[in-house]
Amino acid sequence: NSATFYLLTFLAIFAFHFAKKINVRQWVFSVFNILALVGFFYLAKRQLAILLLFVGLNYVLLHLLNRQAKYRVHFGWIIIAIAVSFLCFFKYSIFQSAITTIFPFSASLLKPLHFLGISFFSFRLISLIFDVVHDSTIQIRFLSYFNFLLFFPAYISGPLDRYERFSSDFEVVKVWEWSENYAAVRRIIVGLFKKVVIADLIAPFCLLKISSTDLAHLPSPTILGTLYLYGIFLYFDFSGYTDIVIGVSRLFGIQTPENFNRPYLAKNVQDFWNRWHMSLMSFLKDYLFFPLGRMWVALGVKNFNIISAVNFFLVFVLAGIWHGDGRNYIYYGIYHGIGYVIYFSYKSLSKKMFPVTWLAQLENSRWANASSIFITLSYITFSWFFFLDKGLVAHNLFARWL
Repeated sequence: NSATFYLLTFLAIFAFHFAKKINVRQWVFSVFNILALVGFFYLAKRQLAILLLFVGLNYVLLHLLNRQAKYRVHFGWIIIAIAVSFLCFFKYSIFQSAITTIFPFSASLLKPLHFLGISFFSFRLISLIFDVVHDSTIQIRFLSYFNFLLFFPAYISGPLDRYERFSSDFEVVKVWEWSENYAAVRRIIVGLFKKVVIADLIAPFCLLKISSTDLAHLPSPTILGTLYLYGIFLYFDFSGYTDIVIGVSRLFGIQTPENFNRPYLAKNVQDFWNRWHMSLMSFLKDYLFFPLGRMWVALGVKNFNIISAVNFFLVFVLAGIWHGDGRNYIYYGIYHGIGYVIYFSYKSLSKKMFPVTWLAQLENSRWANASSIFITLSYITFSWFFFLDKGLVAHNLFARWL
């Protein structure tokens, strides 16, 4: 529970700073990471055993990869395929159902086998494999590798970090600075206030806590109000959690990446996704968008706008699927993919149709900024219908208006 987590965090920070040598600090931190994992998987020991075995297997595979020269890329893609298969099998019920259909005797062994934090763990692992494939100079040290993948403050819900950035902090002893630790503690307090006070106060009144049956009898303005409140709740809950993670990480000397930058002040869909869940979007751009772009070029597609539009759409569909095991998440990804492509197409066409100076003046006007923020916020807000699997509610709401 939360009390145990905070107690463990306090003890880990105390022990971490008491240890002066880097190797002692690393082992202390590793021990507390293992204790945290035991807490996370207390009622799922089989999953913990599988997770640790998979971490060990990939450590061996990565070292074998570093010894490859001729078939390095091919071997790397095999390891990535294994990591993706691990994610798909343990996150999406359709894959386990397929296995149990083909091999009925495996049903008792496989159900239920769902992993806490599997999405973020898998993406961290995939990013590491991808980086090692393309950079043979990356050195995989076991403690850095182990703690990067299973870093307990960020294990469940991120933010997503990169191995080289994490290891550059983890493998050096940083001097205790009161200013840095004060900033970290202040960040934790801000996060707790967002999550425990603001988010928890909003939660009972937002769409999340109201059943579809009850929503069917509410007037349209009330439904919209609960929807906007859910967006506010989600921001304070998620960004509050992120603030806590970043603060705790800094007390360990780890500069975990930022994840939010006032997303509800975004002026368009592209701007929103540059401000919301930033570490996820950075991952998807580096490990999906750009590789897909190179693939299309290699296949002979030269039109930049077509490549970008297709890639943006695919990125958001994957992001939707990554969020959870349900069709509603696919719809959520498609919804954002369509919005992103529409905005991208508008930007491309408007630059050709209108003078650049005129567009700049229009976009910088006070009314244009205000209306852009409101339209973007409303578009994002309606996506929560899909995210919460309240598509029927949205359908009924639009039916009333029509």
